[in-house]
Parts: sequence; structure tokens; C-alpha cells
Amino acid sequence: MIGLTICATCYMTLSCEAVYEFGTKIKTNILETVGTTRTNSNTTMVIEVAYLIGFVCHIPYVFFSGKESFLIMFDEIFTRRLSESIEKSLGT
Repeated sequence: MIGLTICATCYMTLSCEAVYEFGTKIKTNILETVGTTRTNSNTTMVIEVAYLIGFVCHIPYVFFSGKESFLIMFDEIFTRRLSESIEKSLGT
């Protein structure tokens, strides 16, 4: 619950800061807005770093599930180890 509160506070603070910094020029995708800006303010750096941290922390979860699924398919195609284990446990 504490982590959720901290995360929500950070996102709300960055959102308000982005609206203050970019005003009516803000787009739906904040990264497009940050990428087209000419200012090198601290706000743009904080927004870029926050999205970079979120992106980097999200990558392992996506790749792990994809890798695990690929390895299970590979194992099933060549050894049928999982299918045999399930059939043995079901008693068929």
C-alpha cells in the first residue's frame, strides 16, 4: 500500500509539473511533448528519467514470460516431458 501511494504521488506530481511546464502544447503522449521541447529544464529530465525507470523495470517481466513460454514449447516439441508428467499424474 505504501509503494502504491508513493507511485501515485510521483505520477501525479510529474503530471502537474508537465502541465505547468508545457501548458497547451502538451500532447496525449507525454514523451512526444518532451521530445519536441527546446528547453532543457529539470522537469523534462525528471520526466524522461521516470519513464526510463518504468520502462527498464517492466522489461524483465515481459521477457521472462515470453522466454518461459518458448522454452516450454521447445521442450514439448522435442521431449514431451510436460505432457508425460501430466498424463502420469492423471493416471491415463
